[in-house]
Amino acid sequence: MRFRLKIGKQDLLEKVLYLMLIVQVMGIRWLNLTRRYSYIFLLLLLFQFISRIRGYRKIAKGFFWFLITLVYFWYSAYNNTSVGMQNFKLFFPSLCVFVFVGYLIGNRKETLSRFFYKCAWLFNVYYFVNIPALMIELGGNLALAGKHPDGVVNPMKEDLICGLLGYNGTPLLGLYTAFMTVLNIDIYGKIKNKNYRVAFGVYNIIVLAFMLWISTKNDNKTCFLLIALFVAIYKLYDVYRGVSQTTVDKIKGIAKYIIFAIASICVVYNVLIRIEATNKILTSIMTRITEGLDLGAKATGSAERIGAVVYILGDPIHHMLGYGLGNYTWRQNGAFGFYHFGQNDLSVFLMLGGIVFVALILLMIYFITMDNIKSNLLATVMVVLFLILMTYTQLVTEFSSTCILAFFYTLCCLKCKEGDC
Repeated sequence: MRFRLKIGKQDLLEKVLYLMLIVQVMGIRWLNLTRRYSYIFLLLLLFQFISRIRGYRKIAKGFFWFLITLVYFWYSAYNNTSVGMQNFKLFFPSLCVFVFVGYLIGNRKETLSRFFYKCAWLFNVYYFVNIPALMIELGGNLALAGKHPDGVVNPMKEDLICGLLGYNGTPLLGLYTAFMTVLNIDIYGKIKNKNYRVAFGVYNIIVLAFMLWISTKNDNKTCFLLIALFVAIYKLYDVYRGVSQTTVDKIKGIAKYIIFAIASICVVYNVLIRIEATNKILTSIMTRITEGLDLGAKATGSAERIGAVVYILGDPIHHMLGYGLGNYTWRQNGAFGFYHFGQNDLSVFLMLGGIVFVALILLMIYFITMDNIKSNLLATVMVVLFLILMTYTQLVTEFSSTCILAFFYTLCCLKCKEGDC
């Protein structure tokens, strides 16, 4: 039996699916309805996939590695399928998001572009609404932070100063702030009216300054680095675009970009290191990284992100295939002696699925990006970003994190025209 939809209805379904990703970030997680909501998303996506299966040929390589990743997952989880299924429910929807967005970039780029920029006001309204919510939470009223899906209570109040992004949502706040910074830079460049441009620029400077100040209060200092990383990657995609550019022109443009980026980093670092507040932030981040590298399995708190990676890579028996994706849940506190086990995806994926599992996920991301923009450089950059974000937070096992990255990926790919990269 074959399902067929008219183009108009098909576009509507795809817009609904993309809008569902936006609504997930802007309310569903806060309402603690992500699990049920993701099932509805998958059901609609299945219908869309069946009706437009030929369109997925444009991301054939990425889709192949998507299937291989799923096969490996169940191969690794075969010894305990009940735990494996718990992990799969959090893991599978996120992988599908990357495949779906890759399909849209490959088949519905113009439609997606119009729809995405029409939603820009919605992104900004939600961004602004979070300001009073953050102030209320900072004042000690943490009811707005929502509730944990498993009823867990976090005694660390800083983790709950996250606006309306849901319980323990400070990493999400950092990701959303970084995305909004880039989105508004893009919008700023499109505004032709001088007065509107000035007003919009001032608004963004004020809001960004507030968000950076909040990040010093909720122990989310990585937000500073995320913003710099997102802006750098966005500008790289911007530099690389241009249908008329030759290979030599692109190489010259990228060389200039790299020189400018390195010079900017050196200047900004030397300025920030002399400011007491930012000096403390940079020192804190470096301390956590070095603690994780030095202490390994003995690392505690945020340093466990790196410590757990060092621990599993030093295991000569399990570093390649892991201990099995059905042996522990993604967020099983105390697993392998790590109290905060599951606070980031990279360490969990390495421990349970090994280097092979992580490599398969990264290959999927690489080839989806390659299928979309035909550039080894930009695909590699996206994979590096993916790896960094997996080290920082629950990128794949947290549906909202995946959605925010999908928005950023959409914006970057929209910078490249057909045949551009």
